Amino acid sequence: MTMLNNLIRQTTDPWHKLLQSEKWDANDDQSKHTSLSAAVFKKVLADFSKYGENCPRILSIYSFDGGFHHECKIDIQLPGGVVMEVDSQYSGYNPIPKTLAKASDEAAESVSDIVGYCAMIGFEKLKDRFDDARSALNKLFKQWSNDGDAHIALVDLRMRIEPYDLRTFDTPVQITISCLSENLVIEKMQIEAWYPESAVDELMEFHAEIKTRTRAKARLEMQGADGFIDLIAMNSLLLDGSAKARPESYIGILQKPDLHPDYKVECGRLYLEATDVHYDHLEWGDGYIYIYDLQIPSTLCESLPGKPITALIEHPFLTSEIKIKDITKFCYGPQPFIISFEQPCFFYSRKTGRFWT
Repeated sequence: MTMLNNLIRQTTDPWHKLLQSEKWDANDDQSKHTSLSAAVFKKVLADFSKYGENCPRILSIYSFDGGFHHECKIDIQLPGGVVMEVDSQYSGYNPIPKTLAKASDEAAESVSDIVGYCAMIGFEKLKDRFDDARSALNKLFKQWSNDGDAHIALVDLRMRIEPYDLRTFDTPVQITISCLSENLVIEKMQIEAWYPESAVDELMEFHAEIKTRTRAKARLEMQGADGFIDLIAMNSLLLDGSAKARPESYIGILQKPDLHPDYKVECGRLYLEATDVHYDHLEWGDGYIYIYDLQIPSTLCESLPGKPITALIEHPFLTSEIKIKDITKFCYGPQPFIISFEQPCFFYSRKTGRFWT
């Protein structure tokens, strides 16, 4: 069973970005603790004492504090070497802790319960399962490399537990790999599996995507390009065929398009996806546009496929090279028309901002 098909970038999730974050590391002294990490550290350490000399180790504690919301992420090394990440973020099952003391109690209790479950399984048995999974993954990546998909490697393999996992717990695994991202640059990505033995199956589902990205990267390198860009996205940068700004004004979008809300990237191809800020009745999508407040007679709809989109809509981003494929209205009333279209795609260079066919 697939637990997570899509890759997750190795960044803090959006909720955590709203909170102040501080990290205490095992190499730091106690003065580096926040109030939350100090309380969690003390309670977890006291619980670990029951395991004797060969007890679990606290590697780090990330504290997230929004003034009204206290969370933490704790990295634990179990006896045998398996690293476990416990995230205390609110999951919807329990009320949000109102005080730091309550938050630290709940985080420490989660760690205690999960480590206790691991002890029941057997720390050495867990180590063997993770060692087998790591070996199988490295063997798989070597095979892919021999087949020409060399841009992939195992970075980290660990258990990752969130509060809701306590109800369906079966050693969920977080696999961190380095590979070609959608932007066709090497980045760290994460995939999750239910348990170590399913790690290879999860990565196998990703193989076709890796091969597609590898081929796209090779094609771009032959052209001296870094990516592809759809005409509408290009027109949004180059207004009416002439630069609306110097290349350095938009080169940041080409370098990291996923950081700009109006641009998306898929297998190296940059496209526009946004609600138009100047024409709020338009929504741009990948190969289609939603148009609200528009009346099109059915006879006209039937005659438009194959014609330039400019025969129907005037907009600075739309030019006659863009051809209508189909027009559909979802239902009666004020629902939008969806217009699908075909458009040219161009190569581009991130370094210079140059576009070419």
